[in-house]
Amino acid sequence: MRHEDFQDCCETSEKGTVGGPYQGKLANVIPFYPDSVGIRVLVQPRPDDLGPLLLTPEGDSSPARHLRDGMPEDLARAYLETVLHPGAPH
Repeated sequence: MRHEDFQDCCETSEKGTVGGPYQGKLANVIPFYPDSVGIRVLVQPRPDDLGPLLLTPEGDSSPARHLRDGMPEDLARAYLETVLHPGAPH
């Protein structure tokens, strides 16, 4: 997210309103998705203490597709097992 957009997001949040969406790129590696860094996203702030929604308007990489359309059940189960039970054999 651009610095100006981040400032706008913070200012609107302090006023109790919601701005955006803001364009940005994912800066983190998502487990199971080593190619997730740099995916274009729209950051849509939400009211109260809810975290923002990350929307993927374009792209055909698997993380972009799964963020946009949902992930296959078998991958979701494997992901949750790994996140909820780290170090356990799977």
